[in-house]
Amino acid sequence: MHDIRKAIGNKKLLTLASVANGKYIAFDKIKKEVDFVNIMTYDSGHPPYHHASLHRSPLSGHTTCVEAVKAHVEGGMPVEKLVLGIPFYGRGNKTEVKGFIDYKDLLSLQGFEQKWDDEAKAHYLVNDKGEFVLTYETPESIAHKCDYVHTMGLLGAMYWEYAGDTEAGILRGAVYKGIVQ
Repeated sequence: MHDIRKAIGNKKLLTLASVANGKYIAFDKIKKEVDFVNIMTYDSGHPPYHHASLHRSPLSGHTTCVEAVKAHVEGGMPVEKLVLGIPFYGRGNKTEVKGFIDYKDLLSLQGFEQKWDDEAKAHYLVNDKGEFVLTYETPESIAHKCDYVHTMGLLGAMYWEYAGDTEAGILRGAVYKGIVQ
C-alpha cells in the first residue's frame, strides 16, 4: 500500500476490500495510505446460520457486522475509514434453495415462511418443517445496518452486488434512504 500510494499520489483514492474477520491485513501499518476499507460483511455462514447478521444470535454465522467492525478497529483502522458491506443476495441450504440466489430471484420463492431474528436483525426463510433454508437481506435489515453505520461513525455502506437487486431498486433504495437520512 505504501508503494501504491507513492505511485498514484494523494489525489487518487486508494481503497481495499477486506474479509469480515479483519485478518491478514496490518491495518495499523496502512491506515495513513488508505482512504477507506470496504468490509465484506457477508458470506459468514450458510443455513442454518445467517450469512450477514448485524448482531450475534444463536443463528449467526462465523462473524457478525458488529464483530467485523470491531476487528478492523482493533486491527488499527480508524472507524471513520470503514465502509459496511451489505449483500444483495441470499445463501440457501443447497437442497431446497440454491446456494447463491440474487435478492430479485428469491422474492418469487414459494412454500417458505419468512422469519425475523430480532437479536441478529436478520430475515430468513424456513420450510414447512421449520428448518432454516435461506438467509438474506431486506429493507428492514438494511435500515438497522444503516442506523449502525451512523451510530458508530463509519464512513458509509456499500453493497454487493447491484445486479442482485430488483429492477425497481428495493435494496439500493433502502441503503440510500438509510445512509442519506
